[in-house]
Amino acid sequence: MNAIGIEYTLPEWVFLDGKSHQGDTLKNRTVILHTRSATVIEVICHHGIIAHSEFTGVQHEYIHTYKNGIEVKYTFVAHYSAYTILESSNELPIELEKEVKKILLHCSIWYRSYINHIEYNTLP
Repeated sequence: MNAIGIEYTLPEWVFLDGKSHQGDTLKNRTVILHTRSATVIEVICHHGIIAHSEFTGVQHEYIHTYKNGIEVKYTFVAHYSAYTILESSNELPIELEKEVKKILLHCSIWYRSYINHIEYNTLP
């Protein structure tokens, strides 16, 4: 029997799946983990949303233009980061906040690539 080599490394970005024995705990929300910084990021798509709860943490926004010309605003919010465990208060020192914002910016670039891949490879 030939053994199959498995490489036990993690990609830099992964989608989190809330499906478990407790049901779908994320209920169709988009949550991404940046493995290198242990940052948990939620992606909020504002298309068709009437209202959502306000988030006061570190965030980044961008507008994506789909191939049909529709523009959709996305907000990336940091729920948790290894950077935040250094601080017990809700306010991060400016240098740590900059690091988390940089992670959110890179997440938005990665997510934009994901959207483009889906849009141009699977949608009519």
